[in-house]
Amino acid sequence: MSYFDINDILAEEQKITCNFFYDAYNLGQLEEGSRDSDMKKGSSIDLPYWMALPLAKSNFVSVIMPLSYQDEYKNKLNTEPNLISMRNFPYYDKIGVQLSDFFGDRKLKLLLFKAFRDRFLDIYKKSVNLKETDISKILGNMTYQEREVFTYGYKSSLEYDKWRSRKGEKVEKNTNNLSISSSLSSSSSNNNNNNNNNSNQNSSGSNKSSQSTTVKKRKRMFDDE
Repeated sequence: MSYFDINDILAEEQKITCNFFYDAYNLGQLEEGSRDSDMKKGSSIDLPYWMALPLAKSNFVSVIMPLSYQDEYKNKLNTEPNLISMRNFPYYDKIGVQLSDFFGDRKLKLLLFKAFRDRFLDIYKKSVNLKETDISKILGNMTYQEREVFTYGYKSSLEYDKWRSRKGEKVEKNTNNLSISSSLSSSSSNNNNNNNNNSNQNSSGSNKSSQSTTVKKRKRMFDDE
């Protein structure tokens, strides 16, 4: 258990029936409605797991497995794990593992592993397929760990859809940019060609004018002679 993990703290609030072997002084207030300051020998009371555990280890009390972990409920969980509602047991799997160690019940631990493996697979499938659906009722039937699995899958699926839509927009924008760039390049090329043609024409005209001036000068020289 982590001291700072609120879910660990809440999980260990699971009530366990305890029978006292001895008189327990100043513990009478633990029993609701009791006017006695002490707990009498043989008294039976439901205590939270975190309190029952050290008392049982010290042989002050005997403990009884909670009904939700006894055979009737375990058989239902083993047969139809995906149909069992955990609305009233948000920490069923988490505290169940601790109870299996506490009572030395290895079969309970194996059942929890099998049942919640099947439930997690079903929950993941729902998380990626139930879009635009009211999921509050679905979440209400899960343990807190299952809700985390569902929420991660659900959000990831929505983010992926958004990413795909944004990717399509970027491709379209890039196509438009390429078209504009191509047009600009073509226009620039045409302008360069026109400039080159004009330059050639000007150069040709200049050469012709220079040749004409030279011919005239030579003609004058012959006339003077």
